[in-house]
Amino acid sequence: MLILLWPVFALFAQATQDPGRRPELDPTCLTRESAGLAPIRRVSQSEFKDLLGASSLKDFLLSQGEPLILTGFRAPDWNPRDPACSDGSVFLGVYSTDFYSAFAASAPPHERRRLKAIAQDAHGMSLTQTLKMMARPMANAVYGSWLSSLRGKVWPGEKYSYPHRPDMNREVEYYIAKPMLAHDMPLDSFCPSKVDEWSVKALLGGNSGIPDGGANVFWGPNGSASYPLHVNDIPGQGPILKTVLTGSQHVAIFPPSEAHKLSPLNLADAIPTVQNHFQAQFQANALGPLEDLANFGEALEAKGWRDELRTGEALLFLGTYPHQFENSEEAFSLAYFV
Repeated sequence: MLILLWPVFALFAQATQDPGRRPELDPTCLTRESAGLAPIRRVSQSEFKDLLGASSLKDFLLSQGEPLILTGFRAPDWNPRDPACSDGSVFLGVYSTDFYSAFAASAPPHERRRLKAIAQDAHGMSLTQTLKMMARPMANAVYGSWLSSLRGKVWPGEKYSYPHRPDMNREVEYYIAKPMLAHDMPLDSFCPSKVDEWSVKALLGGNSGIPDGGANVFWGPNGSASYPLHVNDIPGQGPILKTVLTGSQHVAIFPPSEAHKLSPLNLADAIPTVQNHFQAQFQANALGPLEDLANFGEALEAKGWRDELRTGEALLFLGTYPHQFENSEEAFSLAYFV
């Protein structure tokens, strides 16, 4: 096994050598900029059209080598609680339930007890019931009522923080304890009657330079997040336009060349290429305390972007870039695969 893995480890070691590395930083005195995390460049729609020119969206983003936030358009009054959407449905964790179930089944008894206690504390139900709820569709009206019931309250699971250094048990506990977020729900399942109305063309106008594409819904309370730092699966690795229609979201993004610094779960994702391993995930919490990045591989040395996406803004990026979102308040957003 060691012989088979040695070439991978050798490539990993080579990839993590950085002759241009910044001088060592004092983790207690970090700012976003000193940690190498720049704000995302904001451009108006007219500026974007001039930059885009005759390029395809994918070629443009590859040549720019950075995400952009589009501004200067009025956020439409698209409401997930619209009565027309009440018969639709959401999923609250269908893509991660199998992993959590397998993790809990293979965990030692003391860790299973912790997971069960955390599920009961945060969600008021057993771990089995929590995982079942995450895997089954829930009516929009039911989910919307649950979100409304959380307003003005402190989420019980907030006390479970992300670990300060790599610890898979604590990382899983952190995400189990988070409030459930409706994510990656195709708009044609969430609200079929709004597919044509809630389009890129309706959002930005017919001459934006961005084509229409299928949309996924993200809707959840303060502190909710769909995934850790990750790269999208293959269907979602092209250009993405993510617009926040109500609320705001924290976001962190890194170029693929920095992926090897972010404590990838799969060694294949440590090799800096344009396209990473299928649905790569990373242990570094790019939205957590900056000083913790020093404990996750070379994450403190990784150059990327960290910002807040606000109502009436749209983020344009490639799904091959490691990225992470977390709601800073109740937020409703649409991600268009363009």
